[in-house]
Amino acid sequence: MAVKIYKATEIEPKNLMWLVYGQSGSGKTAFIGTFPTPIFHINFVQEKGVLTLRGHPGVTVADVERKEDMDEALNYFLVHHAEFKTLAIDSLTTFLDILYAQRTKDGTQKTSFDDWMAWSGQVLGMQARLRKLPVEVVFTATLSGIDNEAGGGSRGAPTLFKSLEKKFPMKMDCNLYMECISTPNGFPTFWGYPSGMGNIPGRIRGIKPLSRIQNPSYGMLLKKMKEGTLFGPSGKAEPPPVDPSTGEAAAQIPTTFATAPATPPAVPPAQPLADKPAVAAAAVAAAGVIAAAVPDVQQHGTPPAQPGT
Repeated sequence: MAVKIYKATEIEPKNLMWLVYGQSGSGKTAFIGTFPTPIFHINFVQEKGVLTLRGHPGVTVADVERKEDMDEALNYFLVHHAEFKTLAIDSLTTFLDILYAQRTKDGTQKTSFDDWMAWSGQVLGMQARLRKLPVEVVFTATLSGIDNEAGGGSRGAPTLFKSLEKKFPMKMDCNLYMECISTPNGFPTFWGYPSGMGNIPGRIRGIKPLSRIQNPSYGMLLKKMKEGTLFGPSGKAEPPPVDPSTGEAAAQIPTTFATAPATPPAVPPAQPLADKPAVAAAAVAAAGVIAAAVPDVQQHGTPPAQPGT
């Protein structure tokens, strides 16, 4: 085979592998519906997430319940992959649960180290085989909580076997965490975070590390890959990309931090308020004005914390 030599400007983002993870109802299956059609959707009946795609004219569904069903569905796709542009496996977490349940007879039998290695090898082998096909491949996974290194709260991570927690996401082209946030008017808004959660790398190849993307779709992310490349014609970094929902520069994750000035500004020495009756009276009055202006946090609720904080 002759060696192919070409310019990096000729590279087109296509035939990518995606890992989309989040809680139930976070928009993972709806996100699948935005991918190129026809879509072959492997649906695990235990989840019923395929209801989101009802009425979609470009989706072919294969309902699976056991490992043998999964093998049959994958073999069908491998034979007929030329008829499709996207393969969706919804979800990888459920497939791993099935492997465990069938081997242990629903938890009544013990597993061995060889079992875990065999399962991991099977999943990674499936990923490697699908990587060679000229289609988009989307895996979904549910969310699990892991301890925050700082000791406060938890951060999200896809629910996978321990042996796959790092290996599988590292083999993806795109890792996207999703969540659903209700707006003040009651309508839900889906948000996608390619910034990484827990030990999972934030990865969308060719897209700058945005803090979050509103109502993400395949077309939107593909456009960002094509237009929001990391390098411009001169080889230097491009300006921050524009958030299409606001028209403003999208928030960036800082890669460098401002350094403190060499000489800090002089601070006048504090004086006891007891020696300054007029100053003390003004301070008390100002405190009353501020207290009246600040809304009652307990009454209006605390804003929800963003993932990764």
